[in-house]
Amino acid sequence: MHRYRSQVREVVNRNTVVSLALAQGFNAFLPVYDGGVDFVLYRESDSELRKVQLKSRWTIDRKYMGRDIWVAFPIASDWYLMPHDKMFACGEADGVTLTAS
Repeated sequence: MHRYRSQVREVVNRNTVVSLALAQGFNAFLPVYDGGVDFVLYRESDSELRKVQLKSRWTIDRKYMGRDIWVAFPIASDWYLMPHDKMFACGEADGVTLTAS
């Protein structure tokens, strides 16, 4: 079981975020191919669509830039869902994008 721990944690985290989204009126869809999108949230009442990348912490990556991807991540026991490009802009303002990592 130890070798599957990270996969199990990802499933638990995905189910947690999807449950929170369902409470906000969204439905969740899993893409057949993960090209940087772990799941899609869609709310029919206002046609809101969010392509979600699930992370275990606040994370930005240039490969998500300009793709309208939202990042779901926990801080303590709370979950956050933010547009990646907005997160990148915040990181840039704080100087965290000045390094290669």
